[in-house]
Amino acid sequence: MEKFSKWLSPIVVLFFVTALSVTASSTIGTSITTGGDLGVTGTATVGALTIGATPFNPANYVLLAGDADGQTIQGRTGADKPRLEIGVTSADMSELWGSGDSTTAGYVMVDNQSATIGVNDGDTWWSAHADVLEGGIGGFTVVSVDNATKAFKLYTWKTCPVSAIDACSAGEICFDANYIYRCVATDTWKRVSITTW
Repeated sequence: MEKFSKWLSPIVVLFFVTALSVTASSTIGTSITTGGDLGVTGTATVGALTIGATPFNPANYVLLAGDADGQTIQGRTGADKPRLEIGVTSADMSELWGSGDSTTAGYVMVDNQSATIGVNDGDTWWSAHADVLEGGIGGFTVVSVDNATKAFKLYTWKTCPVSAIDACSAGEICFDANYIYRCVATDTWKRVSITTW
């Protein structure tokens, strides 16, 4: 018997470290170590699972599903976690959010007409739709490129200087109906006149 158990032991060890397949509804309350594949068919409740060196706690993860008004898929429990919202804001829109609420989180939005990437609830964003690429910051559109009309538009919301020594940082540009202003050095503006012909 002793010789038989010495011969059988490596086979048992080999079985446990190469692959494990759960094919029925099962509850595993202890621990499993496998050097190969872990396959689950049906339902398995795992008490503790370590993938690599990272313990997996099922209580921290959740899949949330909505109803006909929209679906939300969220990887971790709790509010303002990374999530995918499908048809929540509108029937045609899918939104991928980072952690945080809508005033802080980064997001990607796609619908049947456009795609937008942004942060801070639209404070900073880039959007592509109907042959138009636009970018904005501070709630204002800053630049727009229209492929249909071949137009490039640059917007400004900065108040233009009233004197050549108004506060500014080199490189700033501002314009109004009469002048284009450029800050050439700290607190040093120059301008050119806009005239008709």
